[in-house]
Amino acid sequence: MFANLRRIARRQRHAQAPLIDVSKLKKKLPKVISNFDDCETGPTVQENMGSPLYIQNFSMWLSDYIQPISVWTDWKDYGYRIDNHFSLCFLSAKPYMLVEHYLPISEDTGEKVYTFALDKWSLSRQSDGREAHALLRYLGMQEMLSIAGEKGSQASFDTFICGISTARDKVEDIHLDIKRDAKNINAISISLDIDSLIWKTHRVYFNMSLKIHLLPYVKDKPPIGVHNHTYVFILRPQTDIEQINHITPDKDQYKLSSIPHTHFGQFGDGSGSGNVYMFFPRMIHRQHNTPYYATLMPNIVQEYWFQLVVQPALQRVSHKAIQEYVTFDKDDWARKGSGKHGHNGNKTSYGQTIPVNSQTLQNLQDEIRAIIQEDHVEDLTIFGSFFFCCGAQGCQALYKGN
Repeated sequence: MFANLRRIARRQRHAQAPLIDVSKLKKKLPKVISNFDDCETGPTVQENMGSPLYIQNFSMWLSDYIQPISVWTDWKDYGYRIDNHFSLCFLSAKPYMLVEHYLPISEDTGEKVYTFALDKWSLSRQSDGREAHALLRYLGMQEMLSIAGEKGSQASFDTFICGISTARDKVEDIHLDIKRDAKNINAISISLDIDSLIWKTHRVYFNMSLKIHLLPYVKDKPPIGVHNHTYVFILRPQTDIEQINHITPDKDQYKLSSIPHTHFGQFGDGSGSGNVYMFFPRMIHRQHNTPYYATLMPNIVQEYWFQLVVQPALQRVSHKAIQEYVTFDKDDWARKGSGKHGHNGNKTSYGQTIPVNSQTLQNLQDEIRAIIQEDHVEDLTIFGSFFFCCGAQGCQALYKGN
């Protein structure tokens, strides 16, 4: 019964956020750019469904149309696209009642609220009428230490483990009220810091240099292997009817950790350093016979990306003075990168980087998009619709301010 009463009291503890007056919101809706990402040219849902099973069972189909299964059978363009505000989080131009919604604090949390909430709580079952009455003891932290007694005693066990008090010759549930230990403070110094940051964008801008990765990411888990509570909006694949009638499909919310991605660059060193990752939503799919998304890109797909897109783009935008440092073929890059954060002799490492300045970074992004759009042979469309995510952790010492 005591556990039931504690659950009842806990429900009354959280303050509800106030309602938002929509009329006071200053919305800043971005202008939708039609066909921002060639959403009407991708494969439709019907195209990716393949042949029905009842057709595949025919021997004629098996002998003439069967295709071998490879990596490219799964890692292909499924028709997902993005729009120009795929990373939008808030519609308001200025945050409205931010503290009230993110940190709602109840003004009344004392004994009156809990006593009233638990007074004569009904435990009736059918014809059996029963009532539970509040039997709580409100204590501060210092009061709990005083009634607990010596370390290891039965009183300390009851106080901190069981949450009950028997000091007044009856069993009472302890409710911790930290306001009992409150002290008046005249001068308060407030300091703010940024512990970590996540920046989703269609184009990255930096005032400092960025080290560009030129070899595949080789690890057992993807760079963002767990949900970091960040989402993006992805346009689902069109149907045949939607594509014929030029209808924009609906958007679905996806976790960043469920989209295929790899590393792109790194900024800073030591504490406060961060990484830039590239995401490829066109290849969103689930693993075979599992509900989990395939996010760790195979090595052969990454080699395809770096050898045909990133490395040629970097060679085109680099200054003549540093061409001797970037004009290498895939084997040269593999030899230069082997042994750096990888395995000696392994041709697929992820330690080779080339620093670029802010202007070269902008040219590099333009060249990457141009290579993908102008390609008609290597089928680089699977890398279209890419976007960036920049993340940094442990940077509170750099951004500390009063």
